[in-house]
Amino acid sequence: MGFAKWIDEQSLLVKVLLFFPLWGWVFGFLYRLFKFIGDTSKVINLVGAILFLLGPIGFVLEIIDFIFIFLNGKPTFIVD
Repeated sequence: MGFAKWIDEQSLLVKVLLFFPLWGWVFGFLYRLFKFIGDTSKVINLVGAILFLLGPIGFVLEIIDFIFIFLNGKPTFIVD
């Protein structure tokens, strides 16, 4: 779908702002959900989206996502 592609096309600064750990879990959830629905339909993307909804686990995963954005330029943890 368009949301995941839109995220992938953004600059590093915009991705850092979107995935900042205080509110980034929302974007992490939506990114994985739209990856599951549109791009790949792989179960790992759905599992990743569900994990982002589980309170403290979602926050820890978002911090990991934030680190991966600096390393790879996009959120790649639990995304296929």
